[in-house]
Amino acid sequence: MAAPKLTRADIIRYAKADLDEDGDTFWSTTDLQDYANRANRTVYRELLKVNAGFFLTSTQVDWPAGAVSMDLTAAGLNDEPQLILDIEETPTTGAIGQNNLPRILVPMRFTERPMQYTSHWRSSGLISQYAWELQGNTLFIARIPSGGLNLHIHWVEQLAPMTNDADVVLNSFAQPYHDAVACCMAYLMNVKQEGENPEVSKKWAQWKADIMAMASRR
Repeated sequence: MAAPKLTRADIIRYAKADLDEDGDTFWSTTDLQDYANRANRTVYRELLKVNAGFFLTSTQVDWPAGAVSMDLTAAGLNDEPQLILDIEETPTTGAIGQNNLPRILVPMRFTERPMQYTSHWRSSGLISQYAWELQGNTLFIARIPSGGLNLHIHWVEQLAPMTNDADVVLNSFAQPYHDAVACCMAYLMNVKQEGENPEVSKKWAQWKADIMAMASRR
């Protein structure tokens, strides 16, 4: 059975229970919502360090001939990516498959673009002749393509803030680690209370160790 998806309301309830906070005597609603988002961001960053693939999104982009850059928000990525894991090109549009095998674009530094523009580096069966660099939400490619490219961008979205009690933690990804967000929230609140509940700190330390040990394996 899959681990349950937890919402902002769930992790607030769990964190308060861990701290034996039955009512609303110490934490305001705004405080609790802020701590929920802080905990969500903290666990998100911990998971990104170990396995960004938990948050993988793939988008196909038609790159025009002669273009050296593109605004990715206009290309359908909605916002500046948190991270690009990989960019591949295929001979034709459509999904990657046996008759449409990809070649990997190589990452480059922004200042390497002029060298790549005039490079005579040839592609192989796996490696594309093009390199890429992301600056903000603008993607740069070199060499300059003489024809259009069929790109497949594998990327990670920025973490959306939770603004409603029904919002699911971690952008609804990484379901086995939703409980870690509740634990982290209790830990952050416990820090504010000068560590009155040492068991909460131990539980969060165990979750961090579990993420490091287990999140790289799917």
